[in-house]
Amino acid sequence: MFQRRQWLAGVAASGALAATRPIQASSGGALPPGMATRPYRIGVSTYSFWHFKGKPVPIFDCIEQAALMGFDGVEILHVHMEKDAEARGRKVNGALLNEIKQHAFSVGIPLMGFSTHQGFVSPDPEVRKKNIAHTAECLRLAHELGIPTIRVNTGRWGTIKSFDDLMANKGREPVPEGRTLDEGFGWVKQCFDELVPTAEKYGVVMGLENHWGLGREATGVLRVIRSVDSPLASRHLGHRQFPRGRLRPDEGPRPPGRADPGQDLFRWRRVVHPRHRPCEGCLNPARFRLSRLDLAGDGRQGRSQNRCSQKP
Repeated sequence: MFQRRQWLAGVAASGALAATRPIQASSGGALPPGMATRPYRIGVSTYSFWHFKGKPVPIFDCIEQAALMGFDGVEILHVHMEKDAEARGRKVNGALLNEIKQHAFSVGIPLMGFSTHQGFVSPDPEVRKKNIAHTAECLRLAHELGIPTIRVNTGRWGTIKSFDDLMANKGREPVPEGRTLDEGFGWVKQCFDELVPTAEKYGVVMGLENHWGLGREATGVLRVIRSVDSPLASRHLGHRQFPRGRLRPDEGPRPPGRADPGQDLFRWRRVVHPRHRPCEGCLNPARFRLSRLDLAGDGRQGRSQNRCSQKP
């Protein structure tokens, strides 16, 4: 529980910092190298309080716990919000969204992310149309909640039916017979292109995460983003999703000439925010070891969102 004296001391320190280090924005909207004055920040996803196990933990409780634990922001998992509303006999409508937004404001923590699920990798135009409509609705929900970015995925082929089997194969999935990767990336680009006007309408960035499917590796994410001509199609970095420095021990040495996908983490320019996934015990902020993270070699810092994905 926060103490009054601690709070007053924090306010005084913040005031002194603001007085001695004014923020200066460039004409492009981003701070010049070395000008960032905020420390490295960490948010938490509501997923970390639920894990799809049993009755959904109320979103309101997740927001309160995040504030009490000292996090800097909360990402709402869309399916969590839907399941929570259903369990309480409510609908996700304007009234509920306003309550969530007001509750976050009352405990002093921003809603900074909205995690969504969709799959654009399908030869069926109707399937893609359905997923485009779903993502457009998620953009609207994020806008209503005052959230500036949503997490999106490419989707996957579905040739491995069991998710456990997919994980055992490290997210690799064979391309269906008669189909090509170029077709898959073309479908993903088409869907993003159709969503850009909606993202512009609501002012919400679509952050494509390196999370299985065609976005499993940095090359896939970059291929999609570079093909979509809009700053509202950006990147959402899941640190734990890329092998770092080398392949996992059981994968053997990296073949000669094969680029390390982890290196691309630090070359991306348009970044929504990087994300670290610690183990469940790391939800105690006292155990975090924070460091400045230069994402693009230009002195800019990113924002990290903590979403625990380990089983208890």
